Amino acid sequence: MKKSKIAVSAIIIACCLAIAAAVGGYRFLPGFLAAARQEIIKQANKKLNGALYLDEVRLSGFMQVAADNVRVADKEGRTVFQAAEVCARVSLLKLLFNRDAPGEAVSSVTVGGGKIFLLMDKEQKWNISRLFKPSDDAQIPFYAQTRLSETELHLKLPQGEWLFSFDGSIDAAANPNFSLDLSVRQGENKLKLSGRFDLDGNGDVRLRSGRVAAAPYASLLKEAVGLADFAGQLRDVDVSWRKKGKENVFNGQAKLISLSGVQTF
Repeated sequence: MKKSKIAVSAIIIACCLAIAAAVGGYRFLPGFLAAARQEIIKQANKKLNGALYLDEVRLSGFMQVAADNVRVADKEGRTVFQAAEVCARVSLLKLLFNRDAPGEAVSSVTVGGGKIFLLMDKEQKWNISRLFKPSDDAQIPFYAQTRLSETELHLKLPQGEWLFSFDGSIDAAANPNFSLDLSVRQGENKLKLSGRFDLDGNGDVRLRSGRVAAAPYASLLKEAVGLADFAGQLRDVDVSWRKKGKENVFNGQAKLISLSGVQTF
């Protein structure tokens, strides 16, 4: 009986302390969130060849912090990522006791109204490969899964430009390798994208689809097989791409349905 009374007393004391902490936290919350916003920007800009911009940082549910109007720009000021809202579920203990690596306190991230701008130049280098400052450690302290919903991907390659929308996740549990699991749409085309990559643009990516119209990707197909003005369909598409340093390897298979093109001499 004595032990049970002690346990009950301990629970009551703990509840009182939690309530007191909550009251005190809300009293100082505006200042804390303002300081958190500055700290987030400061830590991000230490890593970026560019800058992070965001408006308000606020609470959004239990153990969840939200940032509004988030934008990441490269050193030329070009937008690489933007979102109306980014929500992060955090561990307060890790955030308090490991302030030098706040990314480790994040367990999951949800992005709303996101847009990603990927650019490959004529030397086959991605804009994101220059986004982070050189470091002896190729790993950034972030291990959370990022969930993406109705996100836009603006892709620009030497062969052309495309707009995709997708849902899915990017998992940083194996940082510095990031895992992809995305359902992608481009017009009537629906594709499944999976694989892994690192911040230097190296990795293995697999693309699958039941049916893909050829015309939107005619410029890519022209480079691959030397034919112009593609029309028709590709079915049961299963293609992989691997990049390691200067090595780029494409391989895969697909069924050609009423496919046509023009060979010029």
